[in-house]
Amino acid sequence: MGLNHRFFQTAGAYDIEYLIAAGGGGAGSSSSGGGGGGAGGYLTNYGGTKISLSSSTTYTVTIGGGGAGLANETAGIASSGGNSILSGADITTITSSGGGGARNGTGAGANGGSGAGGQGAQTAGSGNTPSTTPSQGNDGGAGSNPSDVGGGGGGAGGAGQSGGSHNSSNDGKGGAAASNSITGGAVNYAGGGGGGVCDFVDNGSHTGQGHAVGTNAGGNGGVSQHGVNNFVNGGDATVNTGSGGGGGSRSSGGS
Repeated sequence: MGLNHRFFQTAGAYDIEYLIAAGGGGAGSSSSGGGGGGAGGYLTNYGGTKISLSSSTTYTVTIGGGGAGLANETAGIASSGGNSILSGADITTITSSGGGGARNGTGAGANGGSGAGGQGAQTAGSGNTPSTTPSQGNDGGAGSNPSDVGGGGGGAGGAGQSGGSHNSSNDGKGGAAASNSITGGAVNYAGGGGGGVCDFVDNGSHTGQGHAVGTNAGGNGGVSQHGVNNFVNGGDATVNTGSGGGGGSRSSGGS
C-alpha cells in the first residue's frame, strides 16, 4: 500500500470543490467464499458549499493507496486501504479513511471508510469508521455457510450484500459505488468488492452473484466450480477510484 503526498499553494484566493476517496481494502480468498474488500471512505462537497483556500497557506494532499488482497486461502487479514487527506493551517482537515481489508479465517473483516465483507459464516466490517457527517461509507455484508459465498464489501452508495444461499443474483454483491461529475463527466467512485462464490454441488451459472455494483469500480468476486476450478482469485478494483477488490474462492477438484 503506497501513500502519495503533495504540497501546493494557490496563486490567489479560491473557493473550491473537492472529492476525497481513500484507498480500497484488499479482499480475502477462501473455500467458504472470500470477503470483498471495503471501499475507501468517500467525502465530497461537489454541488454544495465550497471551501476557501488562500495564497499564503501551504496545503497538503495525501492520497491513500489500495490494500493488498490475500490469494489462495493465505491465513490472516488483507491490507486495508490508506487514508486520503486534505489539510492546511486555515481549513479543517478532511480525512477519508481507508477501506477495510477482508479476513481469511475466524473473525470479522476490518472496519474502515467502508467495511470489508465477511468470509463464509463470518461477520463483516463496519463502515463509516471513524464516524463522519455526512457518512463516508457503509458496512460490508456477512458471509454465508454452508452455501459458501463471501459477503460483499461496503461501498459509498450502499452496504455490501450478505452471502445468501446461492439462490439470488444479489448474493455477495459489493456495495454500490457513488457517481460524481466533479471532473466534468460521471465517474463511479468507492464501490465495494464482490464476495467469492464457491460451488461444491451444482456448477450453476450464478449470474450476478459476487459482482460489484457499478461499472469501473469494485472488483468482482471469483467463482469456482466443483471439479473444474481450484483457486479462483477475485478481480482487481478499478485504479484511482477508491474501490475494493473482489474476493477469491476455492472448490474441490480441478486445477
